[in-house]
Amino acid sequence: MLNSKRKNFDFIFSMTLFCVFAICSLFMVMIGATVYKNCVTTMESTYTSRTSLSYVAEKIRQNDKGSISVESLENISVLKMETPYNNQVITTYIYCYNGYLTELTTADSSMFSLKYGNKILPFNDISFVLNENLITATFTSFDGFVESLIICLHAEGGS
Repeated sequence: MLNSKRKNFDFIFSMTLFCVFAICSLFMVMIGATVYKNCVTTMESTYTSRTSLSYVAEKIRQNDKGSISVESLENISVLKMETPYNNQVITTYIYCYNGYLTELTTADSSMFSLKYGNKILPFNDISFVLNENLITATFTSFDGFVESLIICLHAEGGS
């Protein structure tokens, strides 16, 4: 009888220990999943902001030979870059439209609407300011993160 009680106690102790181990393992997996999710969210946000900053900076550098200006079209801040090509002027517009960093390239004489631009990356808002030879681009992500880019124009064509 004493041996039977001992076996019951050993069984209950073993099952309790197993349940504690299982619950601790479950909590560790849940904590790990939360940490992983936060890391992925942060990396995606960082990727979007850095990629958009690099994209706009490279576009400005590529078009620094032509005329670069900042305009407001359809109540949207637009970076306008004009480049001569085969006896005509090709105009590239970079702006934020319906939650996306957007680019539109068109011949100077054609009619267009900002809704026809190519979506590049999701973004909440982008504004451009041109002071003499400095372009300031301010990016606001959907999570409220604000980052700015300042580029000096080297060509004389900046206006």
